[in-house]
Amino acid sequence: MSEPEAASVVEANFIETWWSLADAAGGALHAEAGTRWFAAGGHPILNVVIETSTRDLPDGAAIERIASGLERISGSCVWWVLPSASKTRLAESLAAAGFAPWGGPWPGMAVAVERIRPAPAVVGLDLRRVEDGDALRDYLSVFDATLSPGAGVTDAFGRAARAIGFDRDAQMVHFVVREDGVAVGCASMIEGGGAAGVYNVGTLERARGRGVGAWVSSAALEEGGRRGLRFGTLQASELGYRVYERLGFREVCQLQAWIRTTAGDADGV
Repeated sequence: MSEPEAASVVEANFIETWWSLADAAGGALHAEAGTRWFAAGGHPILNVVIETSTRDLPDGAAIERIASGLERISGSCVWWVLPSASKTRLAESLAAAGFAPWGGPWPGMAVAVERIRPAPAVVGLDLRRVEDGDALRDYLSVFDATLSPGAGVTDAFGRAARAIGFDRDAQMVHFVVREDGVAVGCASMIEGGGAAGVYNVGTLERARGRGVGAWVSSAALEEGGRRGLRFGTLQASELGYRVYERLGFREVCQLQAWIRTTAGDADGV
């Protein structure tokens, strides 16, 4: 697969993952002329334009109308500039509408499932699939401590996970790593856009440096392979980038969040 094709797979999985999560969490979903946005909670990461049509690119008036609508529901909002829109005037238009880049771009990475270099199990730890609400609470305890930017995000993800369920072939599959019965690591595989997306890879500080993140990421990718999905995708943090490279991932694109902060949210974002 060429780099542009791989970038398209990363983007498709990212869009379908967030759209499905917002829907399952009970968010308000909207679509218009190839552009999609949702409001699913009180944090900007849940108040989002997730896909922008490049064929019918929103003009300044449309951007203002969509952003204002999101702000009325949940306050500050995020507009993602994904690979397909990176060569358009979208970023310039967002800047003119009062948006600004939110952090650095996230590397989008991909790997052919058949080329994954699996990580070894970590001796003394136990990795299991989440199959019920009790195990999900363990998963969320790690997610909340290591990845979540706020309680509202943890709650929304928990609602989505419970709504989607724990069936073997559910769209989302979660894994939790425990040490002496205490959860110390987590990850999810989310199927979307024909790929296995690896999300929410987190390890408590007490268990870092032992290969937990690589091990639980491998488990998520193996689930994708079991389903016959050909590619794995993810968006890498700085901490995880080298871990994913060792598993066989390569960077194929970048995804940039742009945020417009309302006055009432300025101190909390």
